[in-house]
Amino acid sequence: MLLICSFILCVHFLTAQGVLEDVTVETYYVSNAEDATTDVGGLLQEGSVTYRVFVKLAEGCKLRAVYGNEAHPFIVSSTELFFNNDDRGETWGFDIPDNRLDENTVALDSWLSFGRATDAHWGVPLALDTDGSEVGGIYHEDGLLLSLETADGLLSTVSSGLENFFVNGDSPATAFGEETAANEFSSTNFRAQIASFELEEAENNFLVAQFTTKGEISFCLNFEVVTPLGDLVKLVGSDEILNEDEEFSPFLKFPLQCGCTDPDYLEYDQAAGCDNGSCSTLIVFGCNDLEACNYNPNVNFNVPDLCCILPDNCDGLDPDIICPSVVSVEELNKAFSTAIYPNPTRGNLMVDFALAKAQPLVVYVLNSVGEIIYELNVKNQSAIFTLSIETKKYSNGLYFLMIQSESSMQNSRFVIAN
Repeated sequence: MLLICSFILCVHFLTAQGVLEDVTVETYYVSNAEDATTDVGGLLQEGSVTYRVFVKLAEGCKLRAVYGNEAHPFIVSSTELFFNNDDRGETWGFDIPDNRLDENTVALDSWLSFGRATDAHWGVPLALDTDGSEVGGIYHEDGLLLSLETADGLLSTVSSGLENFFVNGDSPATAFGEETAANEFSSTNFRAQIASFELEEAENNFLVAQFTTKGEISFCLNFEVVTPLGDLVKLVGSDEILNEDEEFSPFLKFPLQCGCTDPDYLEYDQAAGCDNGSCSTLIVFGCNDLEACNYNPNVNFNVPDLCCILPDNCDGLDPDIICPSVVSVEELNKAFSTAIYPNPTRGNLMVDFALAKAQPLVVYVLNSVGEIIYELNVKNQSAIFTLSIETKKYSNGLYFLMIQSESSMQNSRFVIAN
């Protein structure tokens, strides 16, 4: 019986949680030599990449807070310094003046946010921007940011959606402030909160950060989300410590840890956010008790309640269904009988057979983990005979003798003690 349990950089992943649907890291812009012709706001090195991080929540879910604590630090970092525009840049994207985005490299400043990219625009993935641009190319006062001429990832809004905003604990300005030279903001004492809201204009897809750097970015984020029913869900990017009111999501950590993502395989890794092809051993439920008539050597997840040990220990199961090769308990008893000796054995194991009729047999010896180490096909023997199995070459320990006929199977245990 077998039971089978059932970059552009732009990374798109679907979570298994009903609250968090997507986490996306988008390459928003790659700076070129023309962008480096101005040093107003600070020199932006050619080849710097601007990344945007989006968190998509399920319909009706509302973003309330982002935080870091001792159990779940809030971490954003780069292998190189973050670019912070010292002309009109801000720590929070929603504080950037809307009418300054066409100046120097303000639009590429590094910051955190709650959906906003300016004081009057939602930040949306470039693919969802349907109203053109006011940032790049011909729309820029210096003709910079050319690839943003068609779309700038901004949607105008008249709603604030940022009521009751406050920040406690460590300030992200230490990494994303004006003239700041840093490559990391890491905190176990940080909380930024707003009045919870959803973002219907952008399919509830929240822009939560923008980073410009020449380095490789990484992050581990934590959010508080309010469900349509008013429940508070804490989504965390690390699972070393997990409280009852917290849900771990591997997608809140970047770069993703890859592994086996299919729970039907023994190699399944709950912390994996992407699949690396390491799933190889399908979980097989069943009985791997060598004494059971339905013993299956392929089983790697034993379910004792599925084992049928004849003649009278079948745990309420019907032997005619569970062990179809055994016609009945009576026929099993009639088929043949064996006696093994000496047990423990220190040389050869002797097996006496008494068959109801002459018939071919297969004799197996299995080690303590169920591996077949000896196999013998017995044919053309009389109804009563003795078989000798040499055991000196095997290590001391527990072994199993399995004898299979045309209609039945018997299992015995013996010990080698050389």
